[in-house]
Amino acid sequence: VSGIYLRQPLTSTVASLMAPPSPFSQQLIENIGFPLYYPTKMPAGFKFEVKSIEAAEGVVMYVISDDNNKIVSFSLQSQTEGMTIDSAVNSLKAVKDSRKLNTPVGEGATGTNEQEKLTIASVLTGKTWVLINMPEGTLSNADIDLILGSLKQAK
Repeated sequence: VSGIYLRQPLTSTVASLMAPPSPFSQQLIENIGFPLYYPTKMPAGFKFEVKSIEAAEGVVMYVISDDNNKIVSFSLQSQTEGMTIDSAVNSLKAVKDSRKLNTPVGEGATGTNEQEKLTIASVLTGKTWVLINMPEGTLSNADIDLILGSLKQAK
């Protein structure tokens, strides 16, 4: 029994040690005014483009990409009071193939904006609106779920 008890803390410790470190500067984390999130797992071949991080007018943006020039864009901003996952999906017109999901950091949804040919994912954490968009067909639902399920708050 003690072996099982000891294994759990060790497993979670190893997992946290193996997660990539926050890509954001400590100054940005402290000054932006809302929690920042980044994916700790990405689809095969994708990497976080640290040089893409930009902060302007209360929005933090960055991208992940692969060697085939596939780009997934992230934007993070303060979640407005009263915002719901339904209002986020509707405001983005991401209603085609829309689906809701729970992530470790909050309620999420994905869908396609047919006019702009974009696949969009939103996550509301309670303080931060994580918005992810990419050209339609860039990632599978499983790849999007992998990213959303691995979002981690920067410390």
